[in-house]
Amino acid sequence: MGFERTKVLQLVGHLGCGGDTTAIMNAIHGFKDDSIDVDFLTHSGCDVSFIETLRNEGHRVVVLDGDFRKLKFKYSIAVENAIRSLDTNYDVFHAHTSLQSGLALKAAKKLGIPKRICHSHVGAIQRRTSFAQRAVLESPLRKECVQNSSLLVACSRAAGDFLFKDNPYRLLYNGVDVSASDSVSNKDCKSFRNEIGCPSDAILIGQVARFSSMKNQLFTLDLAKNLKNSDKYFFVFVGEGSSLNKIQEKAAEYGLLNTSFIGRRDDMACIMKSLDCLLLPSLPGEGFPMTILEGVSAGTRCLISENVTEEVLMLGPALVTRLPLDGKRWTEQIHTLHHKDKAQIDLGQNAMIDNGLDLGTFSEKWERMYR
Repeated sequence: MGFERTKVLQLVGHLGCGGDTTAIMNAIHGFKDDSIDVDFLTHSGCDVSFIETLRNEGHRVVVLDGDFRKLKFKYSIAVENAIRSLDTNYDVFHAHTSLQSGLALKAAKKLGIPKRICHSHVGAIQRRTSFAQRAVLESPLRKECVQNSSLLVACSRAAGDFLFKDNPYRLLYNGVDVSASDSVSNKDCKSFRNEIGCPSDAILIGQVARFSSMKNQLFTLDLAKNLKNSDKYFFVFVGEGSSLNKIQEKAAEYGLLNTSFIGRRDDMACIMKSLDCLLLPSLPGEGFPMTILEGVSAGTRCLISENVTEEVLMLGPALVTRLPLDGKRWTEQIHTLHHKDKAQIDLGQNAMIDNGLDLGTFSEKWERMYR
């Protein structure tokens, strides 16, 4: 008698574009159980090349013409039709799209998918919306999330409290491959520094995020401006997004020679090991940022804003410092930075493992959700 396969359908806002994609793919690639089949629904605006990679790996992917912002309450019908088109009796529907998840879960419930997971990854609405829109839509959409789910999950307490309010939910912190940077040599790091124009003896400070108002790259740029007369510090911005051109224009206006923009990259382990410090000056909206976990795993010191959940402080004060968005305070912390060494990397990896944020623990918890 053969064993039964578990069929899972993931709903992701824009596959290939954000920390939720990283978390999902980390979990899937860490599964020890090869009887779990995973397909995807996503929306237009996703990373087309990433979609092709998934399809080449054997995953089926349906790209919807739009999300709730475009389709409004017809969104549930669009999701239902997409699920039907896959012609599969799914065991699990796992939604990662914040408030609009409820309408998708409603479609999954109608189609009889037994396990329906609503997974919160953000601590606030990240896109600009009017007060009127929030007043009219936020409460009913949140109600749909709760009523149509069989399990509520959040990557942090901030994310869970935002989406689920007083309803009970399961806390499931994100996780990464703690050993990802082990294969990165000092030669690789030196080559990366040369590529971006960073002097060999400079403290390398980076921000890794999509360019948006919420990620607050302008704050980092102002720090670079304040330190532009010192050859001790160099700043690198990694990512793309709607505000990239604006930030680059501002950097040119400031006349910054200590700053580099390198777009999206797939060599994140090398970047994180090369950095001496990672900045997250975020405005409200973060859940449990994957970049912090990737940075700490490489021994990178992280300076984060108070808008990032305080749960990340579990990683220890030698690795994570949480500050108000006060440029003077951040500059003072930057002046305390030094080049990291092997002891710092070991400290970071041990902190990740001790707190259950390693890939093995993370993937095992995801597998258990699906059983």
